[in-house]
Amino acid sequence: MPVDLVIDVNNTPGALARVAAAISDAGVNIAAATCVGPGERAELHILVPHAEAARHVLAISHVAVSREREVVVVEVRDRPGVLADLTRKIARVELSGVPANCRVSDGNPQDVTVPSGGTATVSFTVNCLAANDKMTGGGKLGDGRDFATFGFEARSTGGQLEWVQHCGKGVNSGSPTCALGNFTFHGAIAAGSYSAVSDQPNCRAWSGTGTAKFKDVPSRNGTYTFTVNAACDNGQPGRGTDFIDIAIGDYQDSGYLTGGNIQLHEKD
Repeated sequence: MPVDLVIDVNNTPGALARVAAAISDAGVNIAAATCVGPGERAELHILVPHAEAARHVLAISHVAVSREREVVVVEVRDRPGVLADLTRKIARVELSGVPANCRVSDGNPQDVTVPSGGTATVSFTVNCLAANDKMTGGGKLGDGRDFATFGFEARSTGGQLEWVQHCGKGVNSGSPTCALGNFTFHGAIAAGSYSAVSDQPNCRAWSGTGTAKFKDVPSRNGTYTFTVNAACDNGQPGRGTDFIDIAIGDYQDSGYLTGGNIQLHEKD
């Protein structure tokens, strides 16, 4: 990286020539130079690509480097406005943690110009869908010996959810849903968490807390938060129609029902 060497010299004719000649004799190219100081002493700045060689030859010539610093050299076009462009920075700002029933309009993320050393403000418009209905459901998710059964009633004022994970072989580290074996979870839906899902009019989401009882790993018994990311009423009861996505602590399961029904009731 190029280095700016600062040298204190007498402000007399030939001072710059003496320093430049010494550096030139060492085969070091001077990329830029400037001199500041209206009095008897001046501060000479020499920009060189190899500081060690320049510093060595200056010492031989009894010229001391008072200080130095690495600098960044940017090549730009010679035109008006280039310096102004360089002093601005483009930042990308993204609004995260947007609820499932909300949509950010006017673009997300957004690009904003931040003045050098300053701050900038960016605005987002968030529109959320209210849900004044209720949803009920019950059924089965999964096949074979590893499957879940569930039942729930959810509305804006709260509700209840029960989730039972069945694992025919007990704890199975190779199974994404039976890593902790069989368990039963009873959850209370938090009032105000029930909401519509953006762009999915037949789906609802909610969250809450509840207690889990693990048959195969009793040490995991306790209270857990849960989130239904989406429960969707896609039509008549049966297999492969309605959908659910749920997370209970570090447990997660999702997919189309292999039996049962999820029903969205238009008015609560």
